[in-house]
Amino acid sequence: LKQYDKAAVAYGNAVTAYPDDVRLLANLGHYQVLSKQYEPAIGTYERVLALDPENHDAYVRLGVLYKSTGDMEKAKESYAKAIELDPEDASSMGTLAKIYADEGKKEKAMELYEMAAPLAGGDEALKMKSQLGRSYIESGDFEKSAEVFAELVEADPQKASYRFNLGISYLKNKQFNEAVPQFEKTIELEPSYGDAYQYLAISYNQVNQYSKAIETAKKGLEVTDKKAGLYCAWGKSLEKLQRYDEAVEKFERAVGDAQWGSYATKQIKRQGDLKKRADAIKQQQG
Repeated sequence: LKQYDKAAVAYGNAVTAYPDDVRLLANLGHYQVLSKQYEPAIGTYERVLALDPENHDAYVRLGVLYKSTGDMEKAKESYAKAIELDPEDASSMGTLAKIYADEGKKEKAMELYEMAAPLAGGDEALKMKSQLGRSYIESGDFEKSAEVFAELVEADPQKASYRFNLGISYLKNKQFNEAVPQFEKTIELEPSYGDAYQYLAISYNQVNQYSKAIETAKKGLEVTDKKAGLYCAWGKSLEKLQRYDEAVEKFERAVGDAQWGSYATKQIKRQGDLKKRADAIKQQQG
């Protein structure tokens, strides 16, 4: 009947009668969690472990509870113990890796994702590989991230995020010709994927397709609120076309942006320098 609070009361009464019954305690903890009684549930699973110190499920449940209540140190200890008891517990490895990643401990997170990915199956395996690939991107190992996301694209060619991250891996590794079709496919699969327009425009600039870069930036501006990067890509295209005044206008639109503002300011100065140089060359050629 999904009356979890009443189920917890019933199991609580049963535990009162049979305080050393691990199965009853585990059921009590389960229904305390479902009825959002997190602190009592922690106490219940700690009682389980006092009776059965190698109860893998209790450590996993405690990991979930400590994470939910914000006690990350105890959550990490619980997940680590669960993995110690079951070295093939890919789910706990992935969750523990995510905690480390959120703390900025990228190497530790990557190590756990590398352990978990081969052990997981089905959708969980794809999720683990995706997290591993993103860890490689964050650590700057773009060859490995490209390998991972190429495998994921092969497994699910219609997943836009896999295409996007494969494109990012190629772009960061300066494989611009390989990056372009991945970003193009990302946009085909998910036309509202704003970041894909930005990086596709950047990639087009790198392969000297400036008109395509400008058209991509224009389309991206219609679908995303993150406009500064698109204006910078557009400005860079105009620079390559030696349309320096127009480039300045685009870069000016990005000056106030937290991420792109400094870059845009430098590029505005650069356009002035480039224009002076171009004018000087024209005068010399007379």
